[in-house]
Amino acid sequence: MEVFLVFFVLSAPSNFEQRDAIRRSYGMRDTWPSTGGGQVVTVFLLASTSKPELQEQIDTESTNHGDIVQETFVDSYLNLTRKTIMGLKWVKNHCRHAKFVMKIDDDTSVIQPRLLTILRNANHTNYTLGHVFKKPVVMRDKKNKFFLSKEYYPDDHFPSYPVGHGYVMTTDVVEAAFNVAVTIPLFSWEDVFFGLCLRKLNLKLHHEKGFFFWGNYTKLLTGNVKKISNKYVIATDIPPKDMVRFYQRFVRA
Repeated sequence: MEVFLVFFVLSAPSNFEQRDAIRRSYGMRDTWPSTGGGQVVTVFLLASTSKPELQEQIDTESTNHGDIVQETFVDSYLNLTRKTIMGLKWVKNHCRHAKFVMKIDDDTSVIQPRLLTILRNANHTNYTLGHVFKKPVVMRDKKNKFFLSKEYYPDDHFPSYPVGHGYVMTTDVVEAAFNVAVTIPLFSWEDVFFGLCLRKLNLKLHHEKGFFFWGNYTKLLTGNVKKISNKYVIATDIPPKDMVRFYQRFVRA
């Protein structure tokens, strides 16, 4: 099967509603046009759970949908980096023939027309796309929630990195980033960690103005559909109850 785009979705074990909402929105292959003969594939990346009854539910979900990838480390915010590495590994091993891959969180959705317009004109190698933070300053103020000590991170700037809610890459970048990721120390913020991998590879991130909507997603449920579809690629903090509605609003824009 030719694959145009793979979504690997970072999800918590108990987030059944979020995964179901994604399956009924952008994760539903039938809502995507066949692009150059290629299809869209979605997989969900989960860590392990110590609750047998929850694992039983996940096993049933996996049997029913065949889209769960689960590894044996404890789920936590600090392990988002491990999940991202999982996603890179899964694509490298099982879907390297895909043209594009998108890492995305399970509370984030895509505005399909804008994403497709960009990808139809994008390079098929050495390509990354997102809202890029260029050489952000490391916070040294202990009162700031993003504070890092000099001992933990000695540089004054992070490498450029994409906003972690969602970013795109070609599969050659996926493979190269995975090969680097397993050789450098883990960093708890997965988007910064991805930036560290890209710096090691000397790869430039493509910044797309308007890639990420910086605001409450409900503002996109009203307003001019055509204008929104021509401007934004992703929005976040979308609860399951609005995921399908949000996505479908822009599909035929």
